[in-house]
Amino acid sequence: PAGLSRPLAGIVWSNGARYTTWWTNNPEEIHGINFLPVTAGSLYLGRSPTAMTDNWNLLLTQNGGPPTEWAGILWSALATADPALALQQLEANPGASVEAGDTRARTEHWIRTLAATGPVDATVSADCPTATVFADDLARTYAAWNPGPDPLTVRFSDGFGMVVAPGDLIAAQRGLCPSDLAAPFGVLSQSDITEFVTAFLAGLPQADLNGDGFHALADVSAFVAGFLQGCDP
Repeated sequence: PAGLSRPLAGIVWSNGARYTTWWTNNPEEIHGINFLPVTAGSLYLGRSPTAMTDNWNLLLTQNGGPPTEWAGILWSALATADPALALQQLEANPGASVEAGDTRARTEHWIRTLAATGPVDATVSADCPTATVFADDLARTYAAWNPGPDPLTVRFSDGFGMVVAPGDLIAAQRGLCPSDLAAPFGVLSQSDITEFVTAFLAGLPQADLNGDGFHALADVSAFVAGFLQGCDP
């Protein structure tokens, strides 16, 4: 509404909204109540990473700094968009308190998992509602749960698939092609190997596939993974 001074509401009525809650004006709880509880269903937040980053920045402004009261909930929400930053916050604040219905163990598991897999990859969908995909610069991680009594075949929109046994939750990883890493080699061929090796030995920027500013084994591994996992040489 035009009268709402901030792009977030803690209370919504039929005729208006307010940046507050019924029990407090604490920004940590105004933001956090929108995310409670953090479960696998919360992964939908990762489909709007810009909104989640904006939410975090608004919280810092309104709160006058990082969260201290409901830190675990707010870091978990941030992790759906920027797990590296969330992990940094987690490790820098080992004594931070968690919301009364939450635990440090849940917070650690959630953030460290997303930091390892990367956030949700909204570019890939699945043909069942209990599956999702995560991605970082080097690989996609496909996860699926089968709540039914029969084996479940899950197909993803990028052509990947897996069979999940009844009651199982499984994950599989598939390396990304160097072209998916924005490397300048295009369709992989023998000449690309020569070009990559030449660029790597010369220390050229295009051979820094993980973008860390160094030319190391990780870049070679990323290039090789393109041939071995799902790329057409």
